[in-house]
Amino acid sequence: MKKIALIIAISIISSALTAGIMWRVLLPQTAAYYPTSSNKLPFRQVSSGGDVMDSQDISFFSSPFIMPNDLTPSSPTPYNRSFVEAAYKTIPAVVHIKVTNDVATDGNWVTGDNTYESKQGNSSGSGVIIDKSGYIVTNNHVVNGAQNIKVILSNNTSYLATVVGSDPTTDIALLKIKTANNISFPMLQLADSDSLMVGEWVLAVGNPFNLTSTVTAGIVSAKGRNINVLQEQFAVEAFIQTDAVINPGNSGGALVNTQGRLVGINTAIASNSGNSEGYSFAVPSNLVEKVVADLKKSGSVQRAYLGANAQDITSDLAQIHNLKSMNGVFIQSVVPQSAAANAGIINGDVILEVNGVTVNTVADLSEKIARFRPNDKVGLTIIRNDKKIYPTVTLKDGKQSKAANLKPDAELLILLGSHFQELRTEDLQRMGIKNGIRIIKLVDDGLLKTKTDIRENFIITTANNIPVLNIKKFNDFLKDIPKGNTVTLEGVYYGEDKGSKMYPFKLE
Repeated sequence: MKKIALIIAISIISSALTAGIMWRVLLPQTAAYYPTSSNKLPFRQVSSGGDVMDSQDISFFSSPFIMPNDLTPSSPTPYNRSFVEAAYKTIPAVVHIKVTNDVATDGNWVTGDNTYESKQGNSSGSGVIIDKSGYIVTNNHVVNGAQNIKVILSNNTSYLATVVGSDPTTDIALLKIKTANNISFPMLQLADSDSLMVGEWVLAVGNPFNLTSTVTAGIVSAKGRNINVLQEQFAVEAFIQTDAVINPGNSGGALVNTQGRLVGINTAIASNSGNSEGYSFAVPSNLVEKVVADLKKSGSVQRAYLGANAQDITSDLAQIHNLKSMNGVFIQSVVPQSAAANAGIINGDVILEVNGVTVNTVADLSEKIARFRPNDKVGLTIIRNDKKIYPTVTLKDGKQSKAANLKPDAELLILLGSHFQELRTEDLQRMGIKNGIRIIKLVDDGLLKTKTDIRENFIITTANNIPVLNIKKFNDFLKDIPKGNTVTLEGVYYGEDKGSKMYPFKLE
């Protein structure tokens, strides 16, 4: 009996020791996180006497990021520790921005996400501190026309800020906190947005509906997304798309990876109601870094241009031009004397890479080029006649390129509501025609779409019986037609053996 009792006692002790060891091993994976008393952050309210705090009680700013070891479980449900760490790093560096505008502003974009109290001429949004001295990056539309800007940190300390510079083409603005004190502010480090992968977890941190320091999670659902939200003619849109919940007030806030590094600036949502309906969009950090560097140095952005009219590759386009792959971006025309022309790029080339980074959409290509400055040299990988070539392009100043770059096409888009493509000689020969330009896209509320039955892929060969040789000449022809007069377009559809079609309409 004594031996049996001894064996039972040893078994009980062994089980207790095993349970204790397993509890300590598994605890960080199953416990809810609560800061211990030694790690409590010294939050305090803003005094009612002024906007800029004079107190030096800012130990919160300089405290290193340390996850407490003493975690107290509240439930057996596991949590993602990386989310907690990323949020813990990010929240102190994300500020609430309150703006008094020159005039009442209706910033309610079709795909917009910023909150505006338009009757008072006030707006609010978010921003991210990216430098310990108090530089803040946000959206241009958050601070556009601002008279006064107040930024409120997560510990409720508030400061006045000024606009260092802004860039409407990327919707990025740079602010600087105004303070006479030598304060080291919390900040976020930028990650390489090119390395971000579809399916990767990200957190969005901002101030939706004036609910400060709000964190939501989602995955990267797409990259290089163009949603046509920026109204600038030469806007750069290659957004990171996520399903993290974004609402009014999140504009200018942080999109971070699970290491708590900044991968994007939240800018817009796709929504019919104005609130979150599933997808949000952020400016990639690599583009933000370049824009911020320019704004910090001179208050404006140095814009370099390639000088080529590019098009996404579709199955129809691949068939027309005998492309063997859907990869890359198709060059439909090159601006004379542009950087692209000087590098020997020609119509029909397909750009696969910019400095070794893959591009598969026009938005991708625009964003990659927008990271460079005039006179920078960029290496391209191009497919021409089924062979790879590797030209080096010396980019030109955007001020010199803007006047020539795609202006006729832009004017036609406004006038007719359609995008056009010029055809190569071999394309014309293959279709048995001598000249023409192809409609590659029709805008829903455009003139051609609403006033005619014309369809995409229509090749305009004549307008009022005058041959259409190229986009510029077609644009010049339409300029000479008085409003109210009738224009008749004649041409053929590629791949359809139904003869010539005619589409009359009145210019409006």
